[in-house]
Amino acid sequence: AITFALSRQQYVSALEVLDVFTNFNKQVRYAKYRPQGTSPKQYPRLWWHFAYSCVLDHIRDKRRVESTWYYKYREYLKQRYVELHQRYEQKQTGKKLGLPELQSGEKRWLRSTEAEVAAVDIIAWRQIAY
Repeated sequence: AITFALSRQQYVSALEVLDVFTNFNKQVRYAKYRPQGTSPKQYPRLWWHFAYSCVLDHIRDKRRVESTWYYKYREYLKQRYVELHQRYEQKQTGKKLGLPELQSGEKRWLRSTEAEVAAVDIIAWRQIAY
């Protein structure tokens, strides 16, 4: 275990950095809805539409993540990823697990899934694979 100590100022600075990254991620996420070259004072209707679209996007995303389809899809991703990662590790480590080698399409699927899914999930799935 690694332990470290932060002063109060360092802790506050770290929280401010996290806040900046959070705000930046929100700006990037909703940039597609943002009116370009206008101010809210000039075109309030456009800006209300922007606000409405952002809230609606958030609600749709939340409903998608909570849907039964999404749970089934994530379970499928997990099962397939664990299976393919075991086969990949067998080749990398030279262990004889009796699993067939990965095909090129399966390697592409593995890489695209790693790009799509959060790192925390990939780490958890890799632990399951071992």
